[in-house]
Amino acid sequence: MITLEKSKQNDLENILNQYFEELRNEFDMYLQAIKNIQINEIKGELNISEEEILEI
Repeated sequence: MITLEKSKQNDLENILNQYFEELRNEFDMYLQAIKNIQINEIKGELNISEEEILEI
């Protein structure tokens, strides 16, 4: 088991939190892109507006 000084532990925790926040933001960006692609495909197939799709 590795034991760290409290300040080093806090530094490591901050680095990991920042990494996970960036990872979450990237995931959200990809998820939104997938939703946009799906909406565009549905709009093209059904010839309806994005608002109508989001109501479904």
